[in-house]
Amino acid sequence: MLLLRLLSSNNSNNLLSPDHAREWIGPATVQYFVHSLVTDHASNPALLDSAELIIVPLMNVDGYEHTWAGTRLWRKNRRPIKKDFFGSVGVDLNRNWPAHWGEGGSSDMPFSDVYMGPEAGSEPEVKALISFFKNDNHTRLVGAIDLHSFSQLVLRPYGTHQLVTFTCADEVFFFFV
Repeated sequence: MLLLRLLSSNNSNNLLSPDHAREWIGPATVQYFVHSLVTDHASNPALLDSAELIIVPLMNVDGYEHTWAGTRLWRKNRRPIKKDFFGSVGVDLNRNWPAHWGEGGSSDMPFSDVYMGPEAGSEPEVKALISFFKNDNHTRLVGAIDLHSFSQLVLRPYGTHQLVTFTCADEVFFFFV
């Protein structure tokens, strides 16, 4: 997994793409975003001069490769599931994060497309990012964006609950755009 760091002195933001292997437009969107930041920096330095961006252009590398060489709509990573009678492969990385693990549309059945894994944070990809953010002194982390492209929705944390509480008018606007 590759991690790209665009440095400055103030705040830190994180951009991930994609958890789901079949969402091909995610890595291309991140590449375009990075290209725009770098090529436009001289004429518009505001963002890069005021923030540190930590960008993971592709989180689910083996699953992504499998969508090109094998099953086009494959969603999960490609790690074999131990002790599974059916020989199931893969965990939905989006549902493997420790926050609200096992809630909101995940499955404990290894053959499911939304299999959450045997335990929270069990997958190497998720473990690597958790370790990076815990151990690399990211005390200034102020936000994260996780890109998805499977449907025409604008989602915001936490997606585990249907009840949405807005704290300001701007949040209402961005939620319904």
